[in-house]
Amino acid sequence: MTKNSHCSHCGHPFAVDQPWPRTCGNCGRMSFVNPLPVVVMLVPVDDGLLQIRRGIEPGRGKWAFPGGFVDLGETWQEAGAREVLEETHLRIDPAEIREFQVRSAPDGTLLIFGLAKPRGEAMLPPFEATDETTERLVRRELTGMAFELHAQAGEAFYNGHSL
Repeated sequence: MTKNSHCSHCGHPFAVDQPWPRTCGNCGRMSFVNPLPVVVMLVPVDDGLLQIRRGIEPGRGKWAFPGGFVDLGETWQEAGAREVLEETHLRIDPAEIREFQVRSAPDGTLLIFGLAKPRGEAMLPPFEATDETTERLVRRELTGMAFELHAQAGEAFYNGHSL
């Protein structure tokens, strides 16, 4: 079955070329496909940014900033702090995170780039690789990034402005 091809209320099939939002021809209710919010964290450490090497697709083996989907019931700042902890083992306070920029990705996700307070490398806890994150480094380079929007956000950070 094709994703989003049927009414989410009654299961009736939509016409293939029917635009969004879609009104069901059977029950008359509307169905929506909305962008998913993803938080991406810029964590300044000394003169670089904390980056992770991805262990999963998309972008397996490439560099990225810590991040992931915002879960239901959490603020984007809480999601940012959770993702940083899960991917880098660094604990940060959600209250310290401020908005850096918001961008729309080609795949329909809404990227919220958060900026944490700067810290020194000595403040980083030990790192242990996981299936999702195989490496953690403080890097100034933006080469080999898994996602172009991550590289653009890093460049904006180093140039002293948000987009």
